Amino acid sequence: MKERTFGEIRSMRKRESRRGNLKGFTLLEVIVSIVIITLVSLSSYLAFIFSSQSVETVTKRGQALNFIQESLEELRSAAQDDFDKLENYTLKPAGKEFAGFNRTFSIVSEQGSSEFKRAQLQVSWWERGVLQRYNFTYLISRPPQPLPGNIYGKVTNAKDKSIVSGASIIVTYHGDSSCHFTTSSDGKGNYTFVEPLTGNFRLKTGDWELTAERKGYYKYTHPELIHIGRSEEKRVDISLDPKPDPAYIRGRVVDKNTGNPLYQYVTLYSEGKGRDYDHTWWHSPHGNFVFKIEFDEPKTKCFTLVTSYYGRDWSYPYRYWCYNSRVGDFCDPCGWGKSYNYRGWSSAVVQKGGGVVCSNPWFGSSATDRICVKPGDDLNIGDIHLVKVPTAKIKGYVYDKEGNPIYNARIYLRWHNWAYWCPYPATYTDHNGYYEVSVPAEQELFPDNSSYHLLMVAGAYLPKLKCCDTGGTAWRESSWKRIGPLYKGAIKWQNFTISSPPGDRCGDAEGYVKNGKTNSPLKGVDVRIYGWKKTDVGGHYRFRCPPEKKIFGSIPIGYYWVYAKKGGYYYFQSYGNRWYSRRGKIYIEEAKTTTYETIRLWSKGYGVIKGRVVIANTSPPLPLEDAKVTLNLYDGGKKIVTTGEDGRFEFKNVIETWPPPEIKGDSYYNQALQRHSLTIEAGELYDSQSIGPIELKANEELNLGDIKLSPTQGGQ
Repeated sequence: MKERTFGEIRSMRKRESRRGNLKGFTLLEVIVSIVIITLVSLSSYLAFIFSSQSVETVTKRGQALNFIQESLEELRSAAQDDFDKLENYTLKPAGKEFAGFNRTFSIVSEQGSSEFKRAQLQVSWWERGVLQRYNFTYLISRPPQPLPGNIYGKVTNAKDKSIVSGASIIVTYHGDSSCHFTTSSDGKGNYTFVEPLTGNFRLKTGDWELTAERKGYYKYTHPELIHIGRSEEKRVDISLDPKPDPAYIRGRVVDKNTGNPLYQYVTLYSEGKGRDYDHTWWHSPHGNFVFKIEFDEPKTKCFTLVTSYYGRDWSYPYRYWCYNSRVGDFCDPCGWGKSYNYRGWSSAVVQKGGGVVCSNPWFGSSATDRICVKPGDDLNIGDIHLVKVPTAKIKGYVYDKEGNPIYNARIYLRWHNWAYWCPYPATYTDHNGYYEVSVPAEQELFPDNSSYHLLMVAGAYLPKLKCCDTGGTAWRESSWKRIGPLYKGAIKWQNFTISSPPGDRCGDAEGYVKNGKTNSPLKGVDVRIYGWKKTDVGGHYRFRCPPEKKIFGSIPIGYYWVYAKKGGYYYFQSYGNRWYSRRGKIYIEEAKTTTYETIRLWSKGYGVIKGRVVIANTSPPLPLEDAKVTLNLYDGGKKIVTTGEDGRFEFKNVIETWPPPEIKGDSYYNQALQRHSLTIEAGELYDSQSIGPIELKANEELNLGDIKLSPTQGGQ
């Protein structure tokens, strides 16, 4: 039995003192296994037999009683194994000592109870030409769950007996794969399946399968089932067979001209399939990469190395982020006849001596995977060289529609496939609207046709007239331009024109807010459509420009959601929420005042929830002190109290559940049921209990009465 702290023992003594004149034994102490109620007393019946029958008769009837007793023991064992399936149990064939006896039995659940089953047995035999029968009835109770056990041990290397930490050990209950536990070996190789915080055992009695796994080792399966009895702890040491030593493939990605390391994805392929990847940033500042190759058998493995992430074009060197706009300076495998390979570098194409075979598959194959290692190898392939993308130059001006230069306009640049070129934006215009920018020379990498030309656009914040005659700005862009062909060192001119934004087209909005419960106007409600306005004493609100403004309309035309909030009322959102049904948007028309439907805010209601926590199966009920009672509110909030010496608890100012009775059926309000619930806990000595759903009305004092907590198996 688990040791109790002094505080727990003191709390138990306080409870015992309050029990008064209760009997000294609890229900669990009385019903410790199977309760048998027999209709015939064996001793008294045998005394009767001996006094009134012959020796032969006594022998026959004694055998019958022994047959009954053996059957009973078998049923007791079956009930211990699976009480709920006892009705389907079949008794084992009788032994030779019971030849001449017939036996029948039936088992049914005791009416109104899931904890008791009634067994009826009959044994019959022929005695002096007369058929004799004994009928017995037994009442069998559900046996208490046997105390759990544990498996523990140490994990070591089978080759050198060194400890193995981080091994994953799994036990699975035989015949029930859903019942399993997982643990890991610690820094000393030890493992156990006890509860980490309490140290309690948790493996139920029966047979368990055990397996263990660790990277670099072969999977271990224990050769036989491990039987765990009540409170039994068994040591099972595990010896893992190591796989062959791993190999390593290392290298760097560097700028060919400067030798500086580059931050780049590198992927390892085998027969055209991606196996692993690394990023040189993770090994900063040296910019190297490293791959660990595991082996299941001592057989050479061959790979292809590629400077990208699993072949995804966003990770190609020429376009991956701002700091890595680099390419390979060798032929392109697409047959375009260009001087640079936009995808970077592949060991299937670039050979060991530096030559290239552009016809080879970029991601390798069984014939072109040339980087080979065997167990224990540490292969450094050296530096992979990339070069900066060759560039050209573009110059020009940015104007508005009237031909005025635009200062601080932004110039954006994209590859033909809309990937960014860094920096982003590429540059800004000066006070004359002039810009000059270095751009990728795309036609050094891609064909010279419009679909492979560079993409450029100019954008700027330009003045505009907003609602209520308010000055402001709006973002405007020119049309996109395709610039090309662009070869290394070329200079091209490109001007852009950006149209000024039109002024806003505006309208106004108004409406009313009422108390949904009393139908009276609500003052001081914050209403939001385009900014916030407050309702007046009549519950009226209006969005409009100040009187000194000549322009009509305070809200740009279009559709808007409506919001309303006030302390003590549920928050209104026109797209619907916990309390209100979806009402839709308001449409603001030009030069008009649009009236929104009346908003009916429902005031919040509060109540009280109280009750008492008592110990189950006590008469009169004994209060349970220091029980933790958690009120789970429907909106996700929680309130927590503990019971006093009288076991009572109380929650004040509890929000009413939804919907209140007054609005049921009113389509303006959300009719989805939203209820509270309670959770009661009293440590490890009592089973926790949940109560709900709980409905609470405004101003209601809801008394839940006595809530009974049953002692756990170890709590009595």
